[in-house]
Amino acid sequence: RERTDEVFSRQLDHWTQHDFGWRAAILKATGVWVGFIGLNYVGPEATEIDNKDEVEIGWWLSPSVWRRGDAIEGALALRDEAFERVGLDRIIGRYRPANVASARIMERLGMTYEREAVGRHGEVVRICALDRARWLGLGDWVVPWPR
Repeated sequence: RERTDEVFSRQLDHWTQHDFGWRAAILKATGVWVGFIGLNYVGPEATEIDNKDEVEIGWWLSPSVWRRGDAIEGALALRDEAFERVGLDRIIGRYRPANVASARIMERLGMTYEREAVGRHGEVVRICALDRARWLGLGDWVVPWPR
């Protein structure tokens, strides 16, 4: 409970300071909470990121809703919000190499692979990015699923 309160407080502070952050992922049809989708500054604990002012997009959904398109739907909305309402020039994403689903979602968002790094727990992570110029070039087009 103490850890939950700490994370909630930190995320609420992030929203208050920056007017963006984590959001609850709720299924439209049922109103059921299934996880989080968010934009947030990576912060000092992200040892694999040199620029702590980077803004990361991410999603954490219940396995019960995997492979249904919910993550890409939420991620596309936040990607566009990052550049439109928030006015960012760039977003990044991190994933572990074994997480093929997240890699594909980042590709569909128009993100490109930048490098591999070691995370704070010693895990290998891949870092992808999307800048405003590339996003503008995408228009309404969503990158198709790789074949």
